[in-house]
Amino acid sequence: MPKERNTAWFLQKAMRKDLDLYFGYEVSVETRMMPCWFLRAYPGAVKKLATKTPEKGSYWGFEKPNEDLWKYYNASTLDIIRRLYVFGPLFNGYQKAIKAPFVDATGINTYIDYDITREEVDYFSDRDFEAVERYLARLGLYLEKGEKPIKVVVIRDPKS
Repeated sequence: MPKERNTAWFLQKAMRKDLDLYFGYEVSVETRMMPCWFLRAYPGAVKKLATKTPEKGSYWGFEKPNEDLWKYYNASTLDIIRRLYVFGPLFNGYQKAIKAPFVDATGINTYIDYDITREEVDYFSDRDFEAVERYLARLGLYLEKGEKPIKVVVIRDPKS
């Protein structure tokens, strides 16, 4: 594909055209109130999570001192969110979970250090939502169900 056409905008336009051409669907992008998980911080979380190596700047580090512990340095709250996507029950069909995106509402905009144990990962993999809540509380964080205006792709069949 030519470099000038290799953009999200161009590919989305082509997909909308194909959906119309092949199936007769009308495709639009709309902003709707959608469910989400807000990741929030308890008072004191900023101090608790603050990196111990600020001199390293944007360096992101990982250490596994033993088989049961992973440590992350100079990370961000988005890294914790990624961890929940990878290990957590939130997108693995767990009944209590909402299949919805995470929104970082912690207000933490500095580098952080955090860890996760093998036991916590195992509980997450077992789809234990309460284990996710306990893990986040240990870090000074919590999840709150909510809604937020989010852009969504709407595909309509004009025949129905």
